[in-house]
Amino acid sequence: MKKVIPAALLAALLGLSGCEEQGPTADVGDKIDEVMQQAASQPEPYQNGTADLDTEPKPETLEQQKEEFQQAIEEASREAEDRLNEIMDRTLNQE
Repeated sequence: MKKVIPAALLAALLGLSGCEEQGPTADVGDKIDEVMQQAASQPEPYQNGTADLDTEPKPETLEQQKEEFQQAIEEASREAEDRLNEIMDRTLNQE
């Protein structure tokens, strides 16, 4: 009896693992492959010539971004300096 139960369990597990999965998700991989093949066979969507022109930023935009970046750097520097001063004050007060 001790040998029959493990053997039956092992046989049941092997039998179940050999079964193919059925249901709505059984052929998902095939559907994905089918959609990818259809997409590859279709021509690229048309892009008009102005798309390339729109990708280059305007000088005004670049200047504005540069100013914003510079302000962010200055603010971060001030915060770092303030934090350093706090640490220095605490260190000097402990001594």
